[in-house]
Amino acid sequence: MPIEIFCCYARKDQPLLHELKIHLMPLQRKAVITLWADTDIDAGAEWEEEIEKHLNTAQVILLLVSPYFIASDYCYSVEMKRAIERHEQGVARVIPVILRPVYWHSSPFSKLHALPRSAKPITTWRNRDAAWLDVVISILPIIENILAQTNALQEYRPQIQELKAKLDLELVQLETTPDQESNPPVHTPIEPRIFLRSVRNPISITVLIVLAIFVIAGGAYLTAVNHPHINSPGPTATAKGAATVQAIATLNASLSNPYPPYKGALALNNSLTETTSTGTRK
Repeated sequence: MPIEIFCCYARKDQPLLHELKIHLMPLQRKAVITLWADTDIDAGAEWEEEIEKHLNTAQVILLLVSPYFIASDYCYSVEMKRAIERHEQGVARVIPVILRPVYWHSSPFSKLHALPRSAKPITTWRNRDAAWLDVVISILPIIENILAQTNALQEYRPQIQELKAKLDLELVQLETTPDQESNPPVHTPIEPRIFLRSVRNPISITVLIVLAIFVIAGGAYLTAVNHPHINSPGPTATAKGAATVQAIATLNASLSNPYPPYKGALALNNSLTETTSTGTRK
């Protein structure tokens, strides 16, 4: 008779339950196990009665642990509590399967050996298929022990040995050549700290300076082409410039002949007055 496996999970983790079902399908096709979850409840059936019935008859109970599982009162206080009771009575095997990172080490099932390997959460594996395969391969010996207790091991031994060999080979292949599609790359924005660290590179600084020069030069060129009158001196500016040069020359002459001093000041005053009047006329 096939081993019945009951899956206790939170609704938010239903996509991960579906993945587990897919990886356990070879065991179901060989009629080694039957897998049940509340997704198998027929329409119109009393869901609590169905859950209680299968929870009390399953020989293996998988606790699909996640933050949603821990937060669910029904999963944690009803299903998990009953599963632990049957495990302590020796009539069922409870296996925690860690789906997502969560603190579960103070829970009643923390004393049980959790899957996958090293209790590393499924969602954190580099290749999720490899994580599920590790779970299935770890469940197989438990199924063999249960079958041995029911004297049905000889009937299922060929199927189990064949599946174990295939799964071991597939796991080795996945770990050596991981499937890239099962773990698409995650594109994360560059942190400011990383950007500043890259700017400290002398080559990066040089490139930035050259780019800045090109930008400034390009802006000046465009300004000169579009507004030529900005860079060309007007008549007023030319006259003012000439008058200023003349005033400076007069000042230099007065400084070279300091006696009498008032003559130099008078000449400077006349030159500046002429400059002002010339700029006004222009």
